[in-house]
This record gives sequence, C-alpha cells and structure tokens, in this order.
Amino acid sequence: MNRQRLFGYLLFFLLVPVLASSQGADTLKITLHRSFPALPKINLTTIDMVSLESIPIGRVLHRATNQIVLEVVISRPQFASLEMDGAFLPLYLEPRHDLHLYIANADLTSILFKGHSAPANAYLSKATAIRVRAEQSAGTLYFNLPLPEFIAHLQATENYYAQLDQLLLAKSDLADSLKEVLSGRNRVNLTFMQQNYVITHYGQQVNQVPDPLKASVNPPLFNPRFIRFNMPEYALVTNAYVSYIVPGLLPDHQKTDESVSLLVDKFIQKGSYSLLEKEYLTAENGHNWLTREGITPTTDSLINQYKATFPHSIYLPALAKLYQKWSALAAGQPAPDFYGVTPVGDTLTLSSLKGKVVYVDVWATWCIPCRAEFPQAKHLQEQFSGNPAVVFLYVSIDQNQAAWKKMLQEEPHPGGVHINQASVEQAGSLWKPYLLSGIPRYLLVDQKGLIVQANALRPSSGKVAGAIQQLFP
Repeated sequence: MNRQRLFGYLLFFLLVPVLASSQGADTLKITLHRSFPALPKINLTTIDMVSLESIPIGRVLHRATNQIVLEVVISRPQFASLEMDGAFLPLYLEPRHDLHLYIANADLTSILFKGHSAPANAYLSKATAIRVRAEQSAGTLYFNLPLPEFIAHLQATENYYAQLDQLLLAKSDLADSLKEVLSGRNRVNLTFMQQNYVITHYGQQVNQVPDPLKASVNPPLFNPRFIRFNMPEYALVTNAYVSYIVPGLLPDHQKTDESVSLLVDKFIQKGSYSLLEKEYLTAENGHNWLTREGITPTTDSLINQYKATFPHSIYLPALAKLYQKWSALAAGQPAPDFYGVTPVGDTLTLSSLKGKVVYVDVWATWCIPCRAEFPQAKHLQEQFSGNPAVVFLYVSIDQNQAAWKKMLQEEPHPGGVHINQASVEQAGSLWKPYLLSGIPRYLLVDQKGLIVQANALRPSSGKVAGAIQQLFP
C-alpha cells in the first residue's frame, strides 16, 4: 500500500472517533465504604466490544481510610469492572445515578449496594457468584469433565440461574428491558461454558460435537443492548464464535491460510443474522484477522469492504486503532529494537545484528506448533550455512529459563542465535512492539534494520529462503 493511500485510509478512520467523542456524556459517583487498612489500588474499566481491550472510565476523587469516591463519565448505561487490589467485581452503571458499595471483605464477595442501580447490582453480584462456582465441579475445571458430567454440571448451573431469576428478577421493579439483559447475561455465560468445552475437546472440528453440545455452534443469543451496554461476556462469546466456531463449520476443502478470513466473512453475510449482528460479527472477524496477520491484501480487502458497507459503524475506531498500530510495522519501517538473554547470560539486542539479514523465530519449549517447525527450520538454515550475512534469531518466551536451557542442551533444535525473554511485560520485550497475539511468530528484518515482513511466513511454507535471497543483490 502506498503512503498516499495509507494516509487517506487512516484519515477516514481517524474522523470517526472525533465525531463519536462529540456525543454528550454524564457523570456519576461510586462510593466505596469500608475500613481500609491500607489504601487499595483501584481501577474501573469497561470493555471495547471488538478489541476486548479494557477502557478506563473512572478516576479517584477522594481517598480516606473508610471511604473512596470515584467519578465516572459515561454516556449510556453499561457494564463495568471494578478492580481493588486484584479482586474484581462486575458492576452495572447508569449515567447520573450514584452508587454506594458497602464492602464487607477484601475479595469483594459480600457487598451491600445502595442507589438507583442497587437492585441490578445486587442481582449481578449473585449471578457472578453462580458463575464463579460453576468454574469447577468437585475440584475439576468444568471443561475437563467427562461429557455426561459436564452436561449435568451445565444443567445444574442453568437451574441456579433460573432460581435466582425467580427470587430476584421476577419480584423486582427493574425495567423489563434491563431484566432481559441481566437474565440474558446468564445465558451468554452458559454458552461460553459450552464453547470452552467444545474448543477444548474438539478444536475446530465442531461438526463432530455430540448432540448435547450442538447448541454451542449456533449463533450466540443476540440483544442490541448486550453491545450497547458493553457486556464483556457477550464480547468473549462472539469472539469465540467468529474465531473458532465459524471456521470449524467451513468445509475443509475450502480452507487455506489465505482464504479462511474471507470465507468467514461470506458465511456471516449469507447467514440469517440481523443487520446489527452482521455489523458486529463482521467487525469481529476483521479485527481478529488483522490481529493475527497484520495488514495484508486479504485483511486490507476485509477492512475496506467493511468501511464501504458500514461507513458509520461504531466499531470503526477499534479497527482504526489496530490498523494504525500495524502501519508502524509496514515494510520499510524501522524494526523496533528488543533484547534478550543468551544461554550463557549475555544480553543480545536486535540492533546489534544490523548489517545482516535477520529471520526471527518467536517460540517456547511448551509450544507444540513452534517445535513442529524445527525440522524445516534446520533445512532453511542449511541453505544459508555459507552466508554469514544471514542470522537466524530464536527468541524464547519461556518463563522457566531452566527448561529452555535444558532443551537447548539435550534435545534436537535449530542452530542459530538463541535468546530468552522470560516475560512478555519485561523491558525490551518484542511482544507489544510487534503486536504478538500468539506463537509461533516470525519476523524478517533487512541489513539496514528495516522491516521486510512483520508477520513472516513459517519455515514450512517453503517460501522463506526466496524472501531472504531477494534481499541480496
């Protein structure tokens, strides 16, 4: 993509959040009542329904040993997450309606709510307790249960939700539309459990799931307020549906690495979804593949088609933000520097290899797909064994450095240069600068330290040697 087209493309995107930010917003206050032995770390966030990123929406106005006051600016009712020293509490907030939380314990499991939205939050708190209990059955994570036990566990969880609806929702004065959203959240959580079970046991072979789990491959329950209220559970369910379920429903003979994204898009457009659903699911698909692949002709086509079909979509800012990040990694841009520790404890930087072509392989000892590439990686290295101007740099992200060193000493692995980054959050990590979302991941950098491919092909593609050879006169 040339720079003039890229500038115009981003300019269109950047106008969208400017227009959106001009909409009015209202404030409310959340007051936390408790005797705090030490002032806790407080965060209040909502979720971007496409990127799944957390968005801060509150700031601390007042701190004291028995009271903390947060000011929140929102333009519509929405779900939020309160974090206090590592404990999390989902909340339902409404503009201009203050909320008081009388907190009994630090893990936020016993709270008295007061204020206009107190009934909704009391219900939300109890529904969340059911979801937390459902994570395990007799000490076993639900997705590791045998199928009959999982079905029984799922039914029991559904019954708990139904009892809660009868006890609280049916007798409350909440608006029917809000009751529908709160009860619908429970159904979404049940779908999430089924999806996790199916993905764990069947991968993308979703056509093979048994009858009791067939509902998990159906489109998620849709309610426009799920999106309008920023319901994180619905964002997770639709993300799993677009990323795993729909690709699994596609015929195997149609699927290739380059076409799955377009096939999913066609699946959505031909499906019996409402226009609002199509707008959301299509944005999810575009963001998913842009996250995985970066800016390619295929993802560019997806985004351009989305922009043309939904020119005023509320999801364009999320797509714009990610597109801008990947633009910084376009071919010809300076490769962000990173560093790691060699097996003997020395520090090595990418920039220290300037003057050479560098093929970067990001992997870990526990990553089976990463290690599956090693035989082809060895063959690739052999093709350049007499060329010292080509470096194969292997970046391990193993937190367990002992396991990494042991493998390098005892097990077959490619030669080249090996470094370790024990944390994706550490200084000098390549995780965020190169927008990694998983491994294996490959990069190709030229002799000038410029990016050739920020998401390079795997050794098994058979095309890496040609890409490297093109960098030499």
